[in-house]
Amino acid sequence: MAYSYCIIILFLILPSFCLEGNVTIVIDIRNKSHKVAKYVAVLFFTVLLLYGIISNTLMVAVLFCKDQSNHYSREFTLIVLQVIISNFTTFLPQIFVVLPEIFETKDNLYLDETTWINRVFATFNTFSLFSILHFSLLLTLSRFVAIILPKYYTLFESTKLYFLIAFVWLSVLAITSVDFYYCIRRFLVWNLSWQANCAKSSGMSKAWWRLS
Repeated sequence: MAYSYCIIILFLILPSFCLEGNVTIVIDIRNKSHKVAKYVAVLFFTVLLLYGIISNTLMVAVLFCKDQSNHYSREFTLIVLQVIISNFTTFLPQIFVVLPEIFETKDNLYLDETTWINRVFATFNTFSLFSILHFSLLLTLSRFVAIILPKYYTLFESTKLYFLIAFVWLSVLAITSVDFYYCIRRFLVWNLSWQANCAKSSGMSKAWWRLS
């Protein structure tokens, strides 16, 4: 979701235009001459964030509705809740990195102080992505087993489910830690994209980074 935000905004504000002779002028929205592009980007990022927050909040309300027609099992509710938490974590890099960076100017005096925040939340963006993927897979498996292989549904009951959820969170944390060690990720505000520098990685780690 976080990556789609940037793609959508890029198409909407047209960050570059081509001239004759294959010369491209890149628009840096931090420049004072591109205030329109800056505020359009802020507007659409804000709208998409609100869309995501409201959607997930409504899902939480539906899951915990006390109406008698609510037949969601405890296992289903618990796994979906993890997906919702993962979705909410994807909003944090947008709130604490993307929007503040857009408002910054190129001559910002606090650039050094914000660099580490940029890197931490850029890596946290990877954590959010993998947590969504893992818990979406777990949710799919639970529904598949419940419908197609009901005799094996005991794997998703009682304390076994808690161990599964804990294992998923720990595996996502391990993946993110490896990513943080090998790669320096950051948000490039001038073209609204996430950049990864994995120069110190080699072999399998480079292949892993290409996949991630």
